[in-house]
Amino acid sequence: MPSYVLYAIAAAILNSFLGIYQKLVSKYSVTNFYAFTFYAFFLPIFFTPFLFLFFGFVSPIAALRFLIPQVLFFFLGSCLLYSVIFKNEASNINPLFPLKLVFVPFIAYFILGEVFSTTVYIFILFIICGAILVSIDESFRPAAFFKKGNLILILALFSFAMADVLAGKTTQIISPFQTLAWQIVFLFPFSLPFWFLKRKAKTGETRRNILAIFGMSFMLIAVVSLLYQAFAQNVTLSNSIAMANGPLTLLLIVIIGKTNPHFLENHTLKIYLIRIGGSLLMYAAALGIIVNL
Repeated sequence: MPSYVLYAIAAAILNSFLGIYQKLVSKYSVTNFYAFTFYAFFLPIFFTPFLFLFFGFVSPIAALRFLIPQVLFFFLGSCLLYSVIFKNEASNINPLFPLKLVFVPFIAYFILGEVFSTTVYIFILFIICGAILVSIDESFRPAAFFKKGNLILILALFSFAMADVLAGKTTQIISPFQTLAWQIVFLFPFSLPFWFLKRKAKTGETRRNILAIFGMSFMLIAVVSLLYQAFAQNVTLSNSIAMANGPLTLLLIVIIGKTNPHFLENHTLKIYLIRIGGSLLMYAAALGIIVNL
């Protein structure tokens, strides 16, 4: 089994716990868009000394032609995503996330030259369908697809897909950990305008708010480091396997809901059956990809 499969599986598992952690600390989260965006780009800088200390310091000059657009696309995607979340403009955010897998194979084909068998592409399509089913709820309406918030979210997902593929190119020049460290460094200046906007809005975050986001930043860096190690070998399939975290997240929510009923989402039996079906479809498709490598 290729090592990138193991990295992608580990990223999917850790990302499930990250999603649960984000849900658990949501009552302590920063509710202002400017404040949240500032901390999202500012706090990770504290992890870069450790990345350089443990994984070495390498100049990014040779990789700048890919690293700079990678950072810009990641920044654009993050800002668009946060704006949609905080304005609550998207009526079906979670079901749209798998659309990133629609963009990645095409972008990876043109930039990285990644080509797979028809069977593998069919399994990727099954994962996309399964991911949509796992995240669906009663509020999902196909007619709402073309609302402004949803179109902004799709643009954000395209930006993230571009960033992922460019990260795959960057990791061919410098190591995955160097790619992550320099991405954090180059994203840091983008936090400064949001600091001024945050001050102007007079947001008041407590130490508990900031520590909650700091913890999420740590877990996010761990997830991205695993993904970048996978992207160094293959971007399309790594993204597909990592997207299979939805079923595990659903299972963790049910387990936690046994002791914390308020944490469990209330849905109809039909919705739960649809989600279970989507979970089985995703796992079967992910297994199909691994078997056909």
